[in-house]
Amino acid sequence: MNTGVAAIYQIKVENDTAKSRTFGVRATVSTGSGWTIVYKRGTTNISTSIKSTAGYTTGVLAPGASEIITVQMTPSSGASGSKSSI
Repeated sequence: MNTGVAAIYQIKVENDTAKSRTFGVRATVSTGSGWTIVYKRGTTNISTSIKSTAGYTTGVLAPGASEIITVQMTPSSGASGSKSSI
């Protein structure tokens, strides 16, 4: 683990149905202290909504369309254990 060095992941939410629709995405974060986790859709920070009970709702996705959610996980100098999300 490198203090202050972010691990960046991308999650693709894709509509593989025959109709346009939205999708709900909710993050659950495991235990471990000293980590900063930021969720973004493009440049928009969606951290608060994706970690809420209701979760984050994508825009309307046409059949075959997708939306990318970026997860940036950064350990501080006091980070403990490992961290997982989504």
